[in-house]
Amino acid sequence: MEEPQCLTNDNDIDAQIALLERRNGKKFTRKEKRKLSVFCKECNRTVSYRYYMEVHLKQHKGIATHKCKDCGKFFALLSQLNVHSRVHTGERPFSCEICGKAFKYHSTMVSHAFVHSKERPLNCLHCGKSFKNQAALAAHMKTHSKEKLHTCEVCGKSFNNPSVLYKHRDTHATEADKVYNCTECNKSFASNYRLKDHLKRHTGLKPHQCDYCNNSFADRAVLKMHILRHTGEKPYTCSICNKAFRHSGTLYLHKRIHTGETPYSCKVCSADFKYSHHLKNHMKIHTK
Repeated sequence: MEEPQCLTNDNDIDAQIALLERRNGKKFTRKEKRKLSVFCKECNRTVSYRYYMEVHLKQHKGIATHKCKDCGKFFALLSQLNVHSRVHTGERPFSCEICGKAFKYHSTMVSHAFVHSKERPLNCLHCGKSFKNQAALAAHMKTHSKEKLHTCEVCGKSFNNPSVLYKHRDTHATEADKVYNCTECNKSFASNYRLKDHLKRHTGLKPHQCDYCNNSFADRAVLKMHILRHTGEKPYTCSICNKAFRHSGTLYLHKRIHTGETPYSCKVCSADFKYSHHLKNHMKIHTK
């Protein structure tokens, strides 16, 4: 029997920590390391360093014994392997009784079924608002929690989601940090995760399918934003006027109405503007 390989490269995790220490300008103590988030590239998951060292690494090294014959990935349980195999076979054993649409997983079929119903079985414990599926409820719950547990060690900005923090860290990357190169267009990235995400644009693959419609996306994050159109959920609320938005970026721009911030300046006449498109329209005056 072929021995399962360790799915995670310990040196890669060490490199992530070293990169953070280099950007932060100091060595982390053992206690500080335990609070960091690291990215397991084989699992495509962001976990805490403490969880990675105490639990996650052991799963890779000792428990995962069921190997996928198509891609070589290992799984702790045979049932997990059987579910995973649908990625390769394309099997969709669960069908909607109303429209006939088929799904790989029973949970996504159940979530889809509420599209045909006015029923909203999931209630928010804070405000009583009802939702059709768990994804919509989870997005809504963020509006009640102001706590942001995942903090960038470089700039101090905090995030609710560790994977968002991981992507944010790349904004601090210098050219020297960008060691992962795209062979198609020569763009460089600070993490293999971002390179893999970028490569999907060249392959044309769109593995993330919406359970509400037939649209597919290359990026899971884009799919999540798309789903908000179906659920109607607007999880980002302005703390000043309570106006709600689907995307955090839209809320960020909206707040300039209250703060009066005008970050875009005309280099010709020094006029200031809240938004970049306002500056672009203004520049036409000088080019006439």
